[in-house]
Formats: sequence, structure tokens, C-alpha cells
Amino acid sequence: MAEGRIHFGSSDHLLYTLKADDGRLRWKLATGGEITGSPVVRDGVVYACSKDRCVYALDAEKGTGTARTT
Repeated sequence: MAEGRIHFGSSDHLLYTLKADDGRLRWKLATGGEITGSPVVRDGVVYACSKDRCVYALDAEKGTGTARTT
């Protein structure tokens, strides 16, 4: 949990962010593969690796950002 939000990936190829206080969905982002590891949050950016060989760097509040192939 970071800044009142819970971030997690799933085998359904989605990265989710929920509000920690009530569990409501804030945003979700489709990736090209499963997300099996835990996302990392630093300075308002969520970093997540997907089995599509991309690392996603997303604004923790809005879910917008970029992906880079590894």
C-alpha cells in the first residue's frame, strides 16, 4: 500500500489500483501479459513488470504512463 492506494497485478493481464480505505477501484491498466510480481511505488510512480517483457511506469493517481521493453 502506498499513499492510500493498493496496487497489484493479476494473471488476467491487468494492473489494478484500489482505494485502501474502501476497496473501490481507482484504475486498471491492460498489459500484454501476466503480472506475477508485486508492483513498486516510488515518488508517485508505480513500476510493474509484465510477462509481455515490458516494465510499466505509471502515475500512481491516474494510471497513465509508459511501457519499456526489457
